[in-house]
Amino acid sequence: MMCNVWRYLTTTHALRLFLVSIFVLNIIDAIATLYWVNTGITNEANPIMAQWLHLGNRPFVVIKLMLVTIGVGFLWRFRDYGMARWMAIPACGLYAITCMGHCIIVYNVFVIGLN
Repeated sequence: MMCNVWRYLTTTHALRLFLVSIFVLNIIDAIATLYWVNTGITNEANPIMAQWLHLGNRPFVVIKLMLVTIGVGFLWRFRDYGMARWMAIPACGLYAITCMGHCIIVYNVFVIGLN
């Protein structure tokens, strides 16, 4: 059973799901980050992206989407190599953790009322 799971994780279908998930989670992260930063609830945690955010919302979103799109494109381009297939898994996991952090902020701000 477990062998089938590992085998599936290295298929092109699984890679496509991971890469689409990374792209969608990146868009959610960008929108949530802009909301939290523009309302003064928090700051951008990534110092490199914080510099782009200081230039404005548009440069931040363009660079964020462009960098992730290039990364996803490289992983897809080299999908026949095992390393590309395996690198998509932790990348997707990190974006999922980031979006869970946004959910925690939503809970703290809108449900509990912390600000």
